[in-house]
Amino acid sequence: MSIIASGVIYFTSELNCSALNDISFYIVQEAIKNKLGILLGANIPQWLKNRYVEVYHIDTSIDGTKMIFHLSESVYYANCEKLFEPVMIDYSEDGEVRNVDVSETDIIKLQYFFKCVFDNADVSHIWFCFDNDDGNEATMKCYDCFPEQFGDVFKEEIIKIKSWNPTFCVNIKSN
Repeated sequence: MSIIASGVIYFTSELNCSALNDISFYIVQEAIKNKLGILLGANIPQWLKNRYVEVYHIDTSIDGTKMIFHLSESVYYANCEKLFEPVMIDYSEDGEVRNVDVSETDIIKLQYFFKCVFDNADVSHIWFCFDNDDGNEATMKCYDCFPEQFGDVFKEEIIKIKSWNPTFCVNIKSN
């Protein structure tokens, strides 16, 4: 399974080239502090830009109002599965999910990264997509949450589908 952990950071107003550069360095710095790999804007691979346009219907052009990003578990390769592993799912005898434990995953790092990005006054909101590339994007659920609720949203989606490989998006807003 190939997981895509990516999104769009939206700005409060249109940023000029200098401000885009400054906020890009800020975002990368926050990712590094949280030991996350990140690609921004024009550094996103073309296949992912195409996916944004074709599947998510999001324009990927650099226009100063938003910036696309892709997160990974490392600065030297693009995989992101380990950000979300291991997820421990406790099933009842009839197959219902009793409990989901994400405490061994890097979800806390993701939550803190999102919170830190919002420390920049130019950030309006973040659209984040957890996509397992299973072809079910048309039925993808979208949630609204604050950064510290991201883990709860992830757990909720796992409970709903009774599996750890959900496809969902989250509109993350500032507190």
